[in-house]
Amino acid sequence: MRSTHQALSGDSNGEQSAALTSTADSGIDSLVQALTKFLDSSNRATEKPAVVQGELPSIEDRYKALVEQIPAVVFMAILDGGISEAYVSPQVERVLGFTQEEWLDDPIRWYQQIHPDDRNRWSVEAAELLTTGKALKSVYRVIARDGRVIWFRCEASLVHRNGQPWFIHGVGFDITDLKQTELALQKETEERERLQKLELERQVARAQQTESRLAAIVESSEDAVVSKNLDGTITTWNEGAELMFGYTAKEIIGQPITLIIPNDRWQEERSIIQRIRSGERIQHFETVRRRKDGTTVDVSISVSALRDGMGNIIGASKIARDISSRKRSENALAEAARRQKALFRLADQLHRAASLDSVFSAALEAIECSLKCNRASILLRDDTGLMRFAASRRLSDSYRKAVEGHSPWEADEPRPQSVTISDIDKADVSESLKQAVKREGIRALAFIPLLSGDKLIGKFMSYYDSPHSFSDDEIALSLAIARQLAFSIERRRADEALRESEDRFRALAESLESQVRMRTKELEERNEEILWQSEQLRSLSFRLLKSQDDERRHFARELHDSAGQLLVALTMNLVQVVEQARQHDPDLANLAEGAERLSQQLTKELRTMSYLLHPPLLDEAGLRAALGWYIEGLQKRSDLKIELIVSEGFWRLPSDMELLIFRVVQECLTNIHRHSGSETAIIRLTRSSTNICVHVEDQGRGMSPEKLGQIRSHGAGVGLRGMRERLHHFQGELQLDSDSSGTRVTVIIPVHQQASDGPARQLSSALD
Repeated sequence: MRSTHQALSGDSNGEQSAALTSTADSGIDSLVQALTKFLDSSNRATEKPAVVQGELPSIEDRYKALVEQIPAVVFMAILDGGISEAYVSPQVERVLGFTQEEWLDDPIRWYQQIHPDDRNRWSVEAAELLTTGKALKSVYRVIARDGRVIWFRCEASLVHRNGQPWFIHGVGFDITDLKQTELALQKETEERERLQKLELERQVARAQQTESRLAAIVESSEDAVVSKNLDGTITTWNEGAELMFGYTAKEIIGQPITLIIPNDRWQEERSIIQRIRSGERIQHFETVRRRKDGTTVDVSISVSALRDGMGNIIGASKIARDISSRKRSENALAEAARRQKALFRLADQLHRAASLDSVFSAALEAIECSLKCNRASILLRDDTGLMRFAASRRLSDSYRKAVEGHSPWEADEPRPQSVTISDIDKADVSESLKQAVKREGIRALAFIPLLSGDKLIGKFMSYYDSPHSFSDDEIALSLAIARQLAFSIERRRADEALRESEDRFRALAESLESQVRMRTKELEERNEEILWQSEQLRSLSFRLLKSQDDERRHFARELHDSAGQLLVALTMNLVQVVEQARQHDPDLANLAEGAERLSQQLTKELRTMSYLLHPPLLDEAGLRAALGWYIEGLQKRSDLKIELIVSEGFWRLPSDMELLIFRVVQECLTNIHRHSGSETAIIRLTRSSTNICVHVEDQGRGMSPEKLGQIRSHGAGVGLRGMRERLHHFQGELQLDSDSSGTRVTVIIPVHQQASDGPARQLSSALD
């Protein structure tokens, strides 16, 4: 925006600013000239009214019609001993947020809204307009109603009448966008010039520094700087080369470069010469060179061509940097990373290990990989305190037998430390142990204790086929492996002890359960499998319940069809006996009548027992009828009032599903009658497209939170266990809730429909 301001104030700052403001200036000037001409003509028209003035719009209307179409704020101020606003165009509200009325009500509104930094300049220019009549052309900032800063270009003229100042009229254009663009361009230009200047200064300084340092670098550099001709003959040799390779300049200059190159790398030098001949530059090529004493040194070389005054390549300049320390650091880092990776992998494998054998296998692999030993073994203390081999790699049976039981620590030694033998020939051990180790081909070995807390539980050993110096890093790594290994062994032992305890508990629980349940011979033979496989336990449990239901159905049918018929025949015979006894022996008739009544009562009890074992209505008429019969009978046998609510569209279900729901309701009502003390019970059966819901509730005394928690955790209630086992086969869910207001049991059974519901539709076979 700076360029716009400069253009408006008569300055120039480059072609961009001039081009940016020229278009805006021409448009603004045209508008101002048009307004001025219009006002002049209006002034003349005021002095000399037209003859046909009534037929034309008034001067005021013409003025307003013109200025209200201009995209700028047009204003007029009357000079009547002071300055008062006479008119301002409606654009003042769009630009500054003030209505015409708000603007005209305050004579000094314009001055108040001028930015404080621009008020003095505006005051001077306004005073000059009033005193000299010089037109005001200026750019300044105005504060809008919402606090925004608006850049205005204002042009105002003084209009005279009869030689005296009459009024001021002018126009203000919002040039905020133009100003922001100008300021951005100005800032960008200044920043670019500053950066160009800085870059130029850097280049000059760099050139000066390069020139002054070149000679010093060559002489004082710790790097070897060597020149050679294209035949490979050394021509220059700096002090850094003397320190690196051991040859003085006098000894080496004139000698072939291959003097410092190992024989197996001569082809490398021929390739370098060939690339230099083609003008190629070689940078940071890592290789190996030979010192005067025959030792090698890791170097990074950069080679560039040497040219004569005509630009012809006449030789090569080589800079060699000793990177032995860096190589050692890289190797150390690589070794540390390798060891860390081995530890991570060991931790992961130990975490996944399902048995002690898996733990031992993972540990031996980590020991050999991270410690780079030739063999390894793990020994654990037995119940007598002796070290016994638990696992090993590449150790003979004879060796294991010879050294088993040996330990460098006392049995009760607190926090034993690792023991290393770098060379068995120099070790202070028994001769028999030394000979056993040497016969196995072992020359160095380490004893690393396995500790659980402060208790020694075993050791692992690493073996080397040649003398080996054990570093502190190796010992620290070995101890880290030992900590993980000892923890995993103890955890695995604890898991196995817990598993054995759980197995014993399961065996005891199953034994007790088998005594309570009168299982068939087939289920007793599979009892052990049930203990180990919980899913088979559920399956067998459901089969048992189903078998019980089948047996109940069979017993009910036998009682009804066989025993019931016999009792009916007996009753009929007793009736005949009663009739005959009345004629011949009244006393016998009374006894016969009593026997008849007992027979009828027994028949009724037998029928009730048969129906309770398996109601025939369940197979014949369905769940609704069977529940109705059962509820009716229970209400007669007790004081319990039971309400059965079945939703519409609750049609027939598969027989095993109906039997499940009947048994659930039967068990719930039995518990309510025996335990709740409730006088009422409500049963709701509902069915949706996805499930069947059975809800049974009472208004009894409820259960204590402890008892409820025990039942919810499957810890009590044979009847509830039976319901859960039945529901499990159908992927059903049982919810139990109880408090002082009563107990609520909700059973939800998922279903899948093959087609739309209807009286004849059955559920999908997927329910089975």
